[in-house]
Amino acid sequence: MKKTKIYLLFILTWLLIVIVYILLPVQTIKKEDFNLYYSEVNTQRVISSTAQVTIFNNEKIYLCTAFAYKREGNLYYFATAAHCVADMDDENKNIIKRYDNVMLQISDDLNNSEKDSYIAEVVGVGYEPVGDDFAILTATIDKYIPLLDFSGIEPMLGNCVLNVSFPAKSDGNIFMGYITNINYQIDIESKSIIYHTVVAKLFGIEIAGGASGSALVSCSSAKVYGVVVASTGNEVSLVAIPVQKFIDFEQKIIKKEYLYKLMPKEPGFCPIDEK
Repeated sequence: MKKTKIYLLFILTWLLIVIVYILLPVQTIKKEDFNLYYSEVNTQRVISSTAQVTIFNNEKIYLCTAFAYKREGNLYYFATAAHCVADMDDENKNIIKRYDNVMLQISDDLNNSEKDSYIAEVVGVGYEPVGDDFAILTATIDKYIPLLDFSGIEPMLGNCVLNVSFPAKSDGNIFMGYITNINYQIDIESKSIIYHTVVAKLFGIEIAGGASGSALVSCSSAKVYGVVVASTGNEVSLVAIPVQKFIDFEQKIIKKEYLYKLMPKEPGFCPIDEK
């Protein structure tokens, strides 16, 4: 009887701890405290790994962001978002090419107006309706670019994050913030596309267009938590797909096992979500 009471007390104690943990508010990071988390080495690594992506399509130009994550000799691999370079044909479950040429611009110093430009090749594009809003670009680059490693640890609420990107309207290109949601479901453009994502409040971004394809990075390790694909809220937060999903996507592309094919541009093709 005594042992049973001790066991029940043990169980109740652990339940109480779990309940208190769940109900406690997330410890958020104040903007003025970011200097405690700032690492010049990590920030410079992310800057040097990040490229502005210019997509040329007929007479239109689109801007996004990409980051280097792998290389083979002078051939560098960059991750970006699928919607930067393709439209989705939901009726036929196809990916429709939306580019004539893709160019990467890279600089070690974001304050320097002179950037090195490289023509990129699109070697893999994901099908957005299944949550694979990813694209893989390659470029031959004649200088060393640091690579961003993927985090093997899932982010937690309140974790400090860093982002380098090229939003349409912002205070600079380097942003710090914190994780506000680790299992956010977003309905992309009311098309019933549900993403399980990580959301981070980043200070300094007013209009996020152009940040797609950038890396959401841990302040402490400079490792990638996710690939930015959208934004949400009046106070702009970036929405990122967890990096493990990108890793799975890349493996399918490498093994030529990806089910959805990239189709050439079709004359007169009109994507379903075009307004």
